[in-house]
Amino acid sequence: MPNLNYTAFGERLAAARTAAGLLQDDAARIARVHKQTWSKWERGVQPPDCASLFRICTAMRVSADHLLGLGKAPKPRR
Repeated sequence: MPNLNYTAFGERLAAARTAAGLLQDDAARIARVHKQTWSKWERGVQPPDCASLFRICTAMRVSADHLLGLGKAPKPRR
């Protein structure tokens, strides 16, 4: 199972926020966190919790799979 690359996650999160036309303040309000927390997510310092990720995906109309960098599920080994 691959590990979450926090830096890449942050880059995808920042791109989704920008595409949605939101400032960090606006996005933080949507996710119900402080701006500093949002900044940590975008800088790859830490990932959001599940509830925040759900709010982010819903508000920005982006999938969690995209933000987490998940492609198609790997085929099971035999």
